[in-house]
Amino acid sequence: MFNRCESIAYDIASHFVNNRPTLGKFADEGLNSFAFYCNLVPNSNDQFIEYFLATAFYMKKSDGLITNTLRSLYTAPQGWHGNEILNAGLMVMNSLASIPDIYQNDRISLIMQCRQNVNNDEHPIGLLRAPNAFHSMRQRPSESYSHTLIDAYERYIDILKQMTHIRSVVKWMEENRSAWASLERDICEPPQHTGHGQSRSDYSGRRDSNDVGVDMDHNQQSDSDVIPGMHESEEDDDEDSRFDDVPEPCEFFNVKVSNAGNTDVNGLYERDGQCEGVTKYSRYGQFKGNTCKFSLFKCNVSNNTQHWYISVVPGGREPGTVQDTDFYSASVTAEYESTPPPTGWNKCNEGIHPPPTLTLLREDPVVIQSFDRSVGDQNGGQPFV
Repeated sequence: MFNRCESIAYDIASHFVNNRPTLGKFADEGLNSFAFYCNLVPNSNDQFIEYFLATAFYMKKSDGLITNTLRSLYTAPQGWHGNEILNAGLMVMNSLASIPDIYQNDRISLIMQCRQNVNNDEHPIGLLRAPNAFHSMRQRPSESYSHTLIDAYERYIDILKQMTHIRSVVKWMEENRSAWASLERDICEPPQHTGHGQSRSDYSGRRDSNDVGVDMDHNQQSDSDVIPGMHESEEDDDEDSRFDDVPEPCEFFNVKVSNAGNTDVNGLYERDGQCEGVTKYSRYGQFKGNTCKFSLFKCNVSNNTQHWYISVVPGGREPGTVQDTDFYSASVTAEYESTPPPTGWNKCNEGIHPPPTLTLLREDPVVIQSFDRSVGDQNGGQPFV
């Protein structure tokens, strides 16, 4: 099975063969601006954007858009706005790398090995060159390797892992293994299962105030280890199965979050599948003027501990990655291993003091929803959250 953006790219190529589609000189120039796609992605259908990119750049060089995108990824801030940039950048790069034309290998090479930098910064912006530079800094005895650099390294590793689901990228990496030899242990890190939950690498981007820096010298991978997607046709099936909505015995139907300094997270969270082998909960609400889905879930963090999180998980993605917007977290204890704790929460990047308190509810969700609707009817027809 091809990735969707690959299928779209092949579809476009089959229509144009060797012709070069054009929307006109000025439109073609404008399409090289990453800001255009960054504004388009949150408000448009993903498939439309992938078709758009494949049509706009089939049989055309895209150096301007690639370098523009890499610069934006390098300077993307942490938090909600940064996640939007990362999502748009990943979609642009996956789509460009999937176009099957004479420039495909050149595009991937530029994406991975671009030597340009931002504002005379010492680090290049290529997806392989940037983390290689961060990794080299980590090896310097006198270098203070701050959490900021660790987070930047983790961000690039996560992007690279996601791009290895594109066959042309996998082929390029197989042919250029020396370009990512120092990153191989992190890119190729196999899943570490905890029960039936999600596996998370040491560089998945989670960090709270009590976490310590991650150890980069974990076990060496053998030469037979491969990056995700390389010769592993069943990998995607395993990935999907980790989040199957399998009912588990649980006396709690809902969780009420209240008293949080960031009032956006307050409200009634209902059961919504599983994560890490236990029930996760969610509710829809508003954050910075956008309708989004708040999730309450358990996951492994970077130092091999487990935490509960209240986060916004981007649509179509699994919880527990650097793409999440985290508000509050709490350590998993023996008492609260299967259910979130009522207290003991700490604020994350988007959190505001005070932290929330949680109430575990045993009522049937149907009864609660019916009650909420009746209250809404009494409130002039406004929905009750």
